[in-house]
Amino acid sequence: MADFTTAFLWTMQYEDPDHACTLVGDDVGTVISGINSAVWPDAVDVIAALPREQRWGAVQEFYEAHYWNAWLSQLESDEVAKRVFDAGVNQGQGTAVEILQKAILQCDPDANLDVDGIFGPHTLMRANSETEANLVTAFCAQRVDQYRATVSTNPALAPYLDAWLARAQR
Repeated sequence: MADFTTAFLWTMQYEDPDHACTLVGDDVGTVISGINSAVWPDAVDVIAALPREQRWGAVQEFYEAHYWNAWLSQLESDEVAKRVFDAGVNQGQGTAVEILQKAILQCDPDANLDVDGIFGPHTLMRANSETEANLVTAFCAQRVDQYRATVSTNPALAPYLDAWLARAQR
């Protein structure tokens, strides 16, 4: 079974590599460890109000409550789970599952799997039946394609593309 802490620490390499839990203003709000006030205003307020030494635990609890789920925990591969978790944090959970489903189909075109962004028992079974190395490679490739498509439809996001691609290919 996949481990939340492994996935969380993987993602924090990008969201808060120093575990500083510092409030940072950006073009859409205030961010703390990747949690954006434009999307999660109450969570940012609660975490920001904590003494700095308590913030890391609160950040971890936030990500476990809002981004980790029973399906991710049932993946047999931490290598797959941490990438799907990270994509969920950075690209949205439905998109992360669509990327996983496309990766499964890339590994096995006959997998009889809908690309619907819904993580259910069939997606789980198919993900767990694929070879870890093949699924990770396919997931990374599909994630790169998704980032490129995002920038293609929204060129204003182009400044983020290189960092996103580096994140996706890891």
